[in-house]
Amino acid sequence: MTATRILLIETLDAAGAAAHDARTRARALHAAGFEARCAIVESDRSDALHAARAPADALVVSANAAGRTALRGWVAASQAGAALVASALPGGGAPGRWLAGAGTRAWWWPTGLAAAGGGEAAVRSGALPVLPGVGPDGGAGAPWPDACAGLEASVLADARVSRGQLPLWDGDYVLAPLPLSGAAGLAALDSFAALCGAHDGLDLVVLADPQPAFERLARERGIGFRVHFAGAATRDAELAWLSGASAALIAGDAPLSGGLVLRALARGCPVLAAPRAASAAPLEAWLAARGIGFGAPRTPLAARCARALTPDAAWRTRVAAALALHGIEAVGGRLAHALDPRRRHAA
Repeated sequence: MTATRILLIETLDAAGAAAHDARTRARALHAAGFEARCAIVESDRSDALHAARAPADALVVSANAAGRTALRGWVAASQAGAALVASALPGGGAPGRWLAGAGTRAWWWPTGLAAAGGGEAAVRSGALPVLPGVGPDGGAGAPWPDACAGLEASVLADARVSRGQLPLWDGDYVLAPLPLSGAAGLAALDSFAALCGAHDGLDLVVLADPQPAFERLARERGIGFRVHFAGAATRDAELAWLSGASAALIAGDAPLSGGLVLRALARGCPVLAAPRAASAAPLEAWLAARGIGFGAPRTPLAARCARALTPDAAWRTRVAAALALHGIEAVGGRLAHALDPRRRHAA
């Protein structure tokens, strides 16, 4: 019996997202019993590092008029049972709008945490409905009750470093896996400066090219020699950095990939969000609901970071329980019910 073909349209519209993520979601579709064909939509957030390692037979397009035409033609010629737009933006972002009303069964597969307020704009634009039930808390026919859908529906990729790699830093450090930006970046520096008083050997490593404005702000706070910009990282390098980090600090204003949060936790790295980060509220709510946060969001970030530096065995147990819901087989089981009405009605 031929497996039903599902089109997976991976949109690189979140910080921490990469074309490689399409492979992980395709594996979940295969575990559900479907044949997956992939397309990658690069956005202005994409870069050469994160656009690499797409599936060999994937269509790769840009988020522009030419990309829209190519993607619609690919969908029309694919004779697929359904299309899933994997995107951090409500309704599937631009690709969701391209496919809405185009005659193909299509849903939005949430993959990240976007800035507050995006949902209403997506509804007004006629974007795609959310795929029900792909997250562990998803209810049939209804999205999640809060802004956490992009974490609930994320899949955990293999979080092992594929090549043997020596430690990338000599000493203890807090990792900002994404560039600093806006008020969140300033809050991160202020909190790290407050943390430094009680932790003499702690550094802040930012996985971004040098950011002169933030380097100047660090010097003004007397911590310039403890803040380091290590450049953008490949996925393997990111995992190595996460493995050695005392905590991961999200301090930007871009949508955040749910996969990045899961990868950090899988490497045993606590995750925190700086105040004013675009993803702060849903991320902290999701962590708190699973008992793996480090205090209420209104608690000063420096105090929460201090607690995160020494997570206990109970925290690691709760993390393992949370991550078990996001493995490929677990997500595949939910996809089988979400995309096959016969299985859903028989359940």
